[in-house]
Amino acid sequence: MATVVGEPESRARHLALAATTADAATISALDAAADQAASRGAPGAAAELLELAIGLGDDTVLRRLRAAELHFRAGSLPAAGRILPSDIDAVPPGPLRCLALMLSGAMHAYDDDLVAAVEAMSRALDEAGSDPALGALCSMRLALGLHMIGRFPDAVGHARAAVDLAEIVGVPGLRSQALSLLVT
Repeated sequence: MATVVGEPESRARHLALAATTADAATISALDAAADQAASRGAPGAAAELLELAIGLGDDTVLRRLRAAELHFRAGSLPAAGRILPSDIDAVPPGPLRCLALMLSGAMHAYDDDLVAAVEAMSRALDEAGSDPALGALCSMRLALGLHMIGRFPDAVGHARAAVDLAEIVGVPGLRSQALSLLVT
């Protein structure tokens, strides 16, 4: 079927369903189809395609994080929690662990556990290191969480830090988000 189906997502699914292991062509087709699905606004379908790659044996931390985030964006917290690496401390330190902690924090926030969300975001900020873009994103999310649990002075401090970091990054949309959070 993969040879006669022209649509990339269907082709990738057929390749994956016919495969028993992760061959480069199938994994590449699944990744491209996941990108296409995400770009058309179908995060759930994109996550499923990435999970097919994981199931075939191409299980990487980055692929798991991406699939978990896409499930989260699709509104499926149970699926996101299932695919997110269970031991975040086992994720390599730095940007990948930062992303895992940010996603974990967001999931805790949506699950109404704001204290755990703030803890995860604090750890994510530590993992951001000297990366100003990651630092700005972490600072904004941490500021929001701190605000929601009533720690206003800390929230303002992190919102100001987010603005400073966004200025360094130089992306207008990021700066706008940081400034609007500071105003809030």
